[in-house]
Amino acid sequence: MSAQRPHPKPANSSNRDGDAAPRPAPHNPADGQGTASAPAPGNRSHAHSPHPHSPQSRNGTLNTSGAGEEAESIAAELHLAPANVNAVIALLDSGASVPFIARYRKEVTGGMSDTNLRALHTRLTQLRALNQRREAVRAALTERYTEGAIDPLTYEQLLAGLRAARTKTDLENLYAPYRSQRITKAQQARAAGLDALVEDLLEVPLAGVYDIAAAYVNETGKGEEYAITTVEEALEGARAILIDRAATDPALTGRLYDKLVATGTISTRLIAGKDSEGAKFADYFDFSDRIRSIRSHRVLALLRARQAGIVKLSIDAATPPPPLSHLKGEQREAARAAAEKLQERTFGI
Repeated sequence: MSAQRPHPKPANSSNRDGDAAPRPAPHNPADGQGTASAPAPGNRSHAHSPHPHSPQSRNGTLNTSGAGEEAESIAAELHLAPANVNAVIALLDSGASVPFIARYRKEVTGGMSDTNLRALHTRLTQLRALNQRREAVRAALTERYTEGAIDPLTYEQLLAGLRAARTKTDLENLYAPYRSQRITKAQQARAAGLDALVEDLLEVPLAGVYDIAAAYVNETGKGEEYAITTVEEALEGARAILIDRAATDPALTGRLYDKLVATGTISTRLIAGKDSEGAKFADYFDFSDRIRSIRSHRVLALLRARQAGIVKLSIDAATPPPPLSHLKGEQREAARAAAEKLQERTFGI
């Protein structure tokens, strides 16, 4: 008598003798213990097979290489255990979702809450975007350096600033002066060899500047791309280099920004003859507020009024003292208008 052929069992049933039923794909072992995980709502693909790029190895351990610096930074910011952060990063890199990790991977995350997981995921995304932008800015600055548009000292300072940058805003502030391809006065001065003049002026501040600058005057055709024919041109080039250094010094610009926010004021004043045309901006005809406390909707209104040509907007780094002038009414307005015209002719603003 021939043996009766057994009927095949459904793929989602288990063998009563303890052997796993045949499946088209291997089931997902729950952390190396050999038992099948319960299907996760909304994550059915995880219930039967591991993610295609799962960091979980055959013995249930996680491969966390390559995430060390990111894990340390995030662990310090969010006050989490570095080992748990490393494990979460590996799971996220494998394609696992935050809800799945929160519900089914508590044993490798140390029971990390859904809130902490989402904060970790957000910060990880920010750090990786920051590092990607950091590398792009570094490559662009290196290219400008090889072209001669950045002097060696400034280049080293920029690289140090890139390494210390903690936000994209910091990176963009470093890169902004070098984004344009136009040749600036500072670049022309450096090409003419006036960096040395700047150092001489800084090292010997009490010496006669004209005497020092006279040594850097050269005749056209001596091999310099930009000839310096007068002492005034040499000093103008030195000023351009100093201004460029100040504008591209991240530490200095950071201190100035902090001071502006802490003590600065933003104010507007009506342009003569625009009162009827700008009636809807009447609240901002003579307006002033501290930068650190002004509401965002007021800033938008001020910018719209300026764009419409109704008011003039000014930003001062320090809170101005109370006026000592005794001028009142029309006399005061006339004096203020005259001062503005003088400022425009002198500084071009």
